[in-house]
Amino acid sequence: MTEPHLPTELWKEVFNLTNKQDLKTCLLVSKSWHYIARSFFSEDIQINLNDSRLLKLLKDMDEHQAIGPKVSRITINQLSTGMASPETFRAVINLCPNLLELQFEITDVFHYLKSINCKEALLPNIQKIHIRGLLECSPAVRRFHLWVNYRFRATITSIEIMDMKDNAALKDYGGLVTFASCFPQLKYLKAQCNTLIEKQVNINLTELLKNNEQLQELKLYGIGKITNTLNEISSEITQIAYPSLTKLKLEVANINIKSLEYITKRFSKLQSLRMLASNVVPDKSLSETQANGILDEFKVFAMAAKRIHVSYKYKNDYFHEDNGKKRQAWIATHNFLFLEGLSRQYFMNEFMDDDEVDEEDYFDEFDDELAEDMMYSGLYDDIEDDDPGFASFFMDHYSL
Repeated sequence: MTEPHLPTELWKEVFNLTNKQDLKTCLLVSKSWHYIARSFFSEDIQINLNDSRLLKLLKDMDEHQAIGPKVSRITINQLSTGMASPETFRAVINLCPNLLELQFEITDVFHYLKSINCKEALLPNIQKIHIRGLLECSPAVRRFHLWVNYRFRATITSIEIMDMKDNAALKDYGGLVTFASCFPQLKYLKAQCNTLIEKQVNINLTELLKNNEQLQELKLYGIGKITNTLNEISSEITQIAYPSLTKLKLEVANINIKSLEYITKRFSKLQSLRMLASNVVPDKSLSETQANGILDEFKVFAMAAKRIHVSYKYKNDYFHEDNGKKRQAWIATHNFLFLEGLSRQYFMNEFMDDDEVDEEDYFDEFDDELAEDMMYSGLYDDIEDDDPGFASFFMDHYSL
């Protein structure tokens, strides 16, 4: 195809009126169209590939040295075997100094994690090392996943832990609160037990947030009890607020009533609140009037959130509110204690989580995103503008 010879400025005006999906198609037409359309997208590269292609990618990066610094995310996709050379994997990673995210869609990743848990691995800007299906990984992989995150703790912003009670590495670091405090840039924290409810696991919400003031999303599932260490929250002259926290999800057997007061007074910008609790534990230091006042304030606070799913029992009173999509309930109870000891592997990964889809979308369309993900300059310099093989080269270079 030969496009009309029009000034670049005019083509930019035309492309400016084109939707993003059509712009991706324009990327494949010719080299001139590619460079014009590319200006409407981010310059960073996001690569999704089978690990059998790592060696090919390494050779391309060696040949086209402008590629590596533009790579912001690498995904080892679900068609991978886990059998690629760890040395090749580490060599690819080391050529991407601005890599922000490293994702694995397979569970056989032990030797990949081991290859970057050493001084030879260079990830100066890494923010997220994510394994989809982490719950299905072996205990050894889950431990190594924590070790690798800890090694890059200075820049990591996102952590997931699927076996909080049984993870030996987490115990060695002193538990969740101590471990999380080692990550100064932490913005996303999801921690759960590998059984649906663990009565022995208690989390001090006050201490957790005191050391992680930049948190934007906090998800704690399968917790035995949520507590705090502030005895008289209401009387404090200076109260530390956490305006950065916009999403809070708690799945807990018991939560102290003063923790509800803590949530009400400290999380001023909360947009999404999901709290499923078997029991709100009374506090003997509070009168019945004070306790009811805390509960009333919490209800008003919760109803102000854009997304709310709250269910709890206080003494003989039940409260339930859910403004999300209504689905047929597969478990209907106010008492989650009967779930103690049941493995999460037999249930949904996020138990009874029926609100908006998390950022880890299992149905991302790699083919549609290929043109945008693989944009970079230099690779096409030797291809003529009207070469009919332009699109086929582009599509075949990193085929699944």
